[in-house]
Amino acid sequence: MEKRARSRNCGDRHAHPDCPHGLPFQANRQNEPRQSRLTLINHLGLSYLHWGWSIPGFALIAVYMGVIATVIINLTQRHRETASLERPSRFPFSLNRALIVYALAILLIRAIFIAGVEIERLGLAVGLCGFLLAWLARQDAVQPERSPLPPSLPPSQPANWETVGGILLGLGWLMSVGSIPWQALSVSGLGLWFFGDRLLRFRRRRDLVILFLTGLQTYWLTGRLLSQAVQQQVITVATQLTGTESIPGSLLCLTLFPYLVLTVAAADWLDRRPQRKLAACTDQIALIFATVLLLLSLFSPVLRTLTLALSTGTLAIANHQRWLRGSTFLPCTQTTRTNQPIPLSSTTPQPPLSTP
Repeated sequence: MEKRARSRNCGDRHAHPDCPHGLPFQANRQNEPRQSRLTLINHLGLSYLHWGWSIPGFALIAVYMGVIATVIINLTQRHRETASLERPSRFPFSLNRALIVYALAILLIRAIFIAGVEIERLGLAVGLCGFLLAWLARQDAVQPERSPLPPSLPPSQPANWETVGGILLGLGWLMSVGSIPWQALSVSGLGLWFFGDRLLRFRRRRDLVILFLTGLQTYWLTGRLLSQAVQQQVITVATQLTGTESIPGSLLCLTLFPYLVLTVAAADWLDRRPQRKLAACTDQIALIFATVLLLLSLFSPVLRTLTLALSTGTLAIANHQRWLRGSTFLPCTQTTRTNQPIPLSSTTPQPPLSTP
């Protein structure tokens, strides 16, 4: 009778705490009130933010309040691991998320086309929306791996929403890079997370190259945060010391050298994981970048000497670290296979052991 009662309770996965199959659903039911409250607050907040737009400057404040609050609420919710177990869906986006995206889109469209907010001031808001879409798509992509249930419905395609998120990140960067560098720098930081996460998940060289270019322009935008007076003073002093008053652009060989060191360090980090193919690709990027810096230094003997010395020292340190681990800089697959020791103890194949 006890076994029959337990099996009957296991049929209802929400009822009996002793049923192992019902634990995720029971925990999910406990989280439902909190989830509903947060979702309701988010929807109501985005709706109420449409009030008071006649106040000067409130439209921009309302957009950023809605976007930042929506990102924080979605990042702090930890129910996504169990939500897909209770209600698997054939759609790549839930209804609640679709409504949130719709409400954010209405805020942005009204701010741009009706309230007349300058589009460059909304670059960070668009970038945050792209980051939110990419993060939600990443959570949806991880859920099927954690789900203990057999797949009863066709898998969703969160990669489509991740692509839309990446497009919005690029659009937000383009909107603000010309006039508001700190917003473009913030969007670049989100882009570094986006492509870095894709690199760790998919291990594609394309994502590695885009990540390198994103980091390079992030490094450039960091320098743009300095005032024009400070930048001009630094350039004047540096050109006088190196004798490059006529070609101030050659100073980039020293200005960009710290990013070359960071690239070599990233290659060493990938080699430690080990991700030899990605490490070799990063080595190639570092060599190409070092060659470009060397070409920029050819206009000045002082810059040429400094660039050669610093590049040689960096390469020597990186090679020494690889040598200690038994690896090499820019490994060659064919050479590695050729240099493998050939066993000489036996030159004839041994017959297989007979099994009784």
